[in-house]
Amino acid sequence: MLPGPRTLAWLLLRRPSDLDEKDHVLLNQLDERSVELVSARRLSHQFLRLVRERRGRELDEWVAEVRQTGPPELRGFSRN
Repeated sequence: MLPGPRTLAWLLLRRPSDLDEKDHVLLNQLDERSVELVSARRLSHQFLRLVRERRGRELDEWVAEVRQTGPPELRGFSRN
C-alpha cells in the first residue's frame, strides 16, 4: 500500500538520520518503483541543505538542475 501525499512529503523532506528502519525500507521500496521519486528526493535534500546551511550562492545551480532533470512539481517550485 502506498503512503498518502502528506506522509510521502514528510518522508521526502526528513533527514535520513531522523527516519526509522521502517521508513527507510518504505523509501527504498518506493525508489525501486519510481525513478522520478528518486530524483525528487535527491533534489529536495539538496534544496534543504542549501537552506539549512545558508548556501544561497548555489541556488542558481540547483534551479538549473531542477529544470533539466526534476519532476514537474519541483520545476514549478523552482520558477517561484
